[in-house]
Amino acid sequence: MKDTLKTLLEDAKNYAEFSMRNIGHVPPTMLAVTPEGTLTFLPDGLEDEKAKTSFANTARMICIGYGANRRRDDFGVVGDFCKERQTARRHSAF
Repeated sequence: MKDTLKTLLEDAKNYAEFSMRNIGHVPPTMLAVTPEGTLTFLPDGLEDEKAKTSFANTARMICIGYGANRRRDDFGVVGDFCKERQTARRHSAF
């Protein structure tokens, strides 16, 4: 799990540096480590509440999709992250 987290953090750092260098900001992005490698998901835009909700729902569906039929130890960090977010969401007022 340490290697998975290290990979995710390194990919996030590289992505942020690339974005800052090329477009001057880091757009909202979901990075996830899957058994197949790092996954990057960027929304088309987040100009209104509907677009933000759509991005969040798509990110959840990606987590659920990659978590389906996988043991926790096969899935690692992303499964833990999605599970924590789902638990937090159930207990929040949002």
